[in-house]
Amino acid sequence: MRIANRICFFVGLLWIALGWVGAQASHPFHVCIGQMRHNAESGTWEVSLRMHPRDLELALSDLHKESVARESENFSKVAVDFLENQFFLISLSETLSAKEIAEQISGLEPMRSLERKSNSSSDTDGKRKLPRESRSTLQWVGMESERGWLWIHMELVPPASAPSDGKLYLVHRIFLDRIEMQENSVAILHAPGSRGSLQFKKGESIKPLTVPVEVAPN
Repeated sequence: MRIANRICFFVGLLWIALGWVGAQASHPFHVCIGQMRHNAESGTWEVSLRMHPRDLELALSDLHKESVARESENFSKVAVDFLENQFFLISLSETLSAKEIAEQISGLEPMRSLERKSNSSSDTDGKRKLPRESRSTLQWVGMESERGWLWIHMELVPPASAPSDGKLYLVHRIFLDRIEMQENSVAILHAPGSRGSLQFKKGESIKPLTVPVEVAPN
């Protein structure tokens, strides 16, 4: 996954994205930076996210009502389950307004919870739900520590289906509902020598993924 090259790249990205590197060491940056590299051969995305480990451990502990640490036996499972509902691609109709998009995304359940339920696309109260196939899934690859920060590496499998008037959006809401000053940034590498980036903060957790993706020839 070219980890060494990514570390060098993110050192520069961190200075650009933050602009407030002089913060006190006792109060870590509330920021999650990351990278998405498109794999044209497989059609998937190689994702690396860097965050403060304590922020993730607290989020997982609150979610599961028990202490969760990096050393926990089931850490990789609960972490990817959580992240899959916080960082994902989703295909939605272009006719939806920004408010309608936010409303549809705000109540989404984790993908693995949906897998244990019916394949129906409607709630018991008759409300229409987004089909599972319109969202991406995550597969755990590994994690590593770097100077007090935690890198998590995953493979993102894009949505399996899309509406005829569909548009692809990236949702990056990691910790945005937990930490007031949280800011997130992701670099998007879609072709050799070509890259873009997206920034996210509270109230701005959804961005269209307009970057063209090269598809491997058949």
